[in-house]
Amino acid sequence: MLSYIFLSNSECKEILRYVLETLRTNITPEALLSLCVLKRNMPKKIFDIILQYIENRLREKNLIIIEETLIREAVRTVIIEKKPKIESRKPTKEKPRSLIEILQKQEKEETQEKTIVEKHMETETQTKEEKIEQMEQQLALEPKQKIKQKEHIKHVEPQKIPEKKEPTKEKIKETPTVEEAPTTIKKEKKEHPKTSISIIKKVDWYILSDSTEAFRQYFLNRYNKLKKIIQENIYGKIIDTSTLTIGQYKDTYLILIVDSKKMTKGDRGGIIVGDDENSRIKIYVPLDRHPELRNKFQRIISDTVVAVKVDVVKSKKFIIASDIIFPDIPRLRERHNASRSIKILVAADLHVGSKAFMKENFENFIEFLQAKTNNEKLNALAEEIEYILLIGDLVDGVGVYPSQKDELAIPDHKKQYETLANYLQKIPDDKQIICVPGNHDASTRIIPQPPIAEEIAKPLYDLPTVKILSNPATIEIDGVKILMYHGQGFERIGGLLGIPLTQPTRIVGELLRYRHLHPEWGTIPQAPLPEDNLVIEKIPDIVLTGHLHIYSTGTYKGTAILSSGAFEGLTTWQRDIGITPTIGYFHIIDINTYETLTLQATETEIRYIQSQKL
Repeated sequence: MLSYIFLSNSECKEILRYVLETLRTNITPEALLSLCVLKRNMPKKIFDIILQYIENRLREKNLIIIEETLIREAVRTVIIEKKPKIESRKPTKEKPRSLIEILQKQEKEETQEKTIVEKHMETETQTKEEKIEQMEQQLALEPKQKIKQKEHIKHVEPQKIPEKKEPTKEKIKETPTVEEAPTTIKKEKKEHPKTSISIIKKVDWYILSDSTEAFRQYFLNRYNKLKKIIQENIYGKIIDTSTLTIGQYKDTYLILIVDSKKMTKGDRGGIIVGDDENSRIKIYVPLDRHPELRNKFQRIISDTVVAVKVDVVKSKKFIIASDIIFPDIPRLRERHNASRSIKILVAADLHVGSKAFMKENFENFIEFLQAKTNNEKLNALAEEIEYILLIGDLVDGVGVYPSQKDELAIPDHKKQYETLANYLQKIPDDKQIICVPGNHDASTRIIPQPPIAEEIAKPLYDLPTVKILSNPATIEIDGVKILMYHGQGFERIGGLLGIPLTQPTRIVGELLRYRHLHPEWGTIPQAPLPEDNLVIEKIPDIVLTGHLHIYSTGTYKGTAILSSGAFEGLTTWQRDIGITPTIGYFHIIDINTYETLTLQATETEIRYIQSQKL
């Protein structure tokens, strides 16, 4: 309890702000209390050195939270042992380099390595002119010998580069053209050797009911799930509408599912109308007295579950509130890391079968996964990839929207999946492919979507490396929880909250705040099942999405968010809502360190976009 008392102190608020905003990490209440005591009792110079020591250790150990043990270590090292010579606390961010600088540095390093080898191999009779001539011959490009010359960019250095091994896969047919899908070459169906993946949550095929009771059970299930989450984040008494009595309250909360909201005249306050299990109630939020609540009020959308802090109960049907609490993700929590380096590739929105399908880009993407590029470092990176996660819209589908047939190169659903299977079977067998459907795939149009229908996508099911789950689905790889959701409804949520569609990771951040993938009922097709499977019950370490065809990366309270680009060019739908797709963009994330590399498959090369730690 003492740690929370210190939080009101201005010095501790300053430390907390430094930890959250400058160090971009979390801190336990005990560690925060310790820092507050140190700041109050130590000379500023010594305290600054302790902070710098902590910052250095965070970088060295890739820590995501400051614990009290780290504070004790810093004090012991700085004051008692007097070991460290602390670096300056100035930011150590590396100056961004241009594309040309990256290439020039890579070429310089390679040239230096070759020069060292040459010096050992040269005889004393070689002249300076002969050395220069040899150097020029080794560095010279030979474009005439390579019709499709590819330039590659330096990427994040793999921790261990295995020896290059010649592939032992049987020879398969050339990549099919979009116009016609040849017969899929079947592989013997056997269990994939990887065993470290587990499915936390998926949805199988279901039967719908349109009865009133089905809808009541659906929303009651949502309410109870999110109520349980909110209760874990509130320090106070929880009441319901059946126990309200007229008068003033302190540290008391009411949890409700929102029906509607509106501003009062003059924008002095907001009114929320909602329900709990017993009855409907109206809540007035005085925004003039609590201006910090205006932003929270604006974030509320229909059918979200929130808690309001009861200030005054005017009647059984009307109360005044002084705070709004979302289910949200706790700021102080544990993020999981794999026990070893495991690299996962993330891509989405392939749209095989569309006339706008970027065939050359996708073939170059497959060639990268085969480690057949002209860059050995990229090949080494490709060989380290263990999992490939494809987040929906694997094919373009048939009859998804009016007049779609005019935009299809393959107007047959089964042949679309057959074509896709011919591509995916070229990927080495040591990589497991996990797919979820999107709104264009052969599943329902209703969310949640069960796995793609096997009778339509049988060539995919015949591949031993492919596993098909539902949308959404949550998996766990070596302790790291990964939520996969294609992204239906992102355009609606973005519009309601004023978030540009070019920033899908911001949209996902708001959904993590709601702990629901699409709270508003009726704007996308949703299934009124006995359980609301769109509630985000377990906090994911990573969220993967697509749908908007825009690549983006970000974090929200420790959860990494990756949105992939697409392998489809500009469509009528995108033009109508003002989207310009980022074509061929995909991500590779190491779930041990959260180092993330974004690459682009163009028609001729694999291009470096960015690397960062999420």
